[in-house]
Amino acid sequence: MNPDECMLAGLVHDLGAFYMIYRAAQYAELRMRPDTVSHLVAQWHESVGSSVLNSLRMPAAIVEAVNELDEKRPIPITLENMNDVVYVANLLAGDGGELVQPERSGNVNSALDAYRTLSADIRAQIMEMRTVYDSYGACERDGALSSSATLSDSPIPG
Repeated sequence: MNPDECMLAGLVHDLGAFYMIYRAAQYAELRMRPDTVSHLVAQWHESVGSSVLNSLRMPAAIVEAVNELDEKRPIPITLENMNDVVYVANLLAGDGGELVQPERSGNVNSALDAYRTLSADIRAQIMEMRTVYDSYGACERDGALSSSATLSDSPIPG
């Protein structure tokens, strides 16, 4: 699995919903009926998202992961493919606000607890990224980086 593709799939997983909301906002009658829009988005966001992602020529694995995100299935214990990564990441992000609540089999809390054990490591990596980002911003403000700077010039550890 390519971690960058997994991250991209997570970022675009609800692109169809955003596109539909954008388009619905262009029609006064739909702006006045938010419940109707919510229902339409919940029913159609995956297929609309697939069309948008395909038109953007996204890799097939990303389109597939987005398509399968809201399918009813047990929580995977081992992440075997991008579909699993995006699904579990979506659950860990707090799936209470999702458009469609997946029906789950098994003990959801125990399965998610296995992934939550990673939270300390994730927090440490976030702090490291913030430090690097802050130092990069400081270099840029101080004029240490020019417009011709390359990634090898940045303070990001190799």
